[in-house]
Order: sequence, then C-alpha cells, then structure tokens
Amino acid sequence: MSFAGKTVADRTTAMKMIEAHQKQAAREGEPAPDFTLPLVGGDGTLTLSEMYKKRPVALVFGSYT
Repeated sequence: MSFAGKTVADRTTAMKMIEAHQKQAAREGEPAPDFTLPLVGGDGTLTLSEMYKKRPVALVFGSYT
C-alpha cells in the first residue's frame, strides 16, 4: 500500500497516516492555507496570498490519471 509517496507495509500504519493528514487538511468552505510554489523554469515563486490580492483564485484538486 502507498500513501503520499511512501510505501506502507500494513493497513494500521496507513490509516494512522491518513487520519493525521485529515486533521491538517482544509475543510470545504474554509479559506485555503497560504502556500508558495516554485515557478516552472526556476524563475521565482508563486504565493497564493499574492495571487488572491490581484484576482479571485480557484483551487481544483483531483486525480487526472
């Protein structure tokens, strides 16, 4: 079993990891936590709070594979 790029040997360990993640995850309707990501190509960063000052921002999460 794998979770977030880590191989997990047993279900109990995996469930503990999932529960810990869910405690930190944003809830529907709550503001997203601020984050900074490097730009593709390495020229600078993108910060959610800076983008939001300029225009509305939509975050979409899901699997596209």
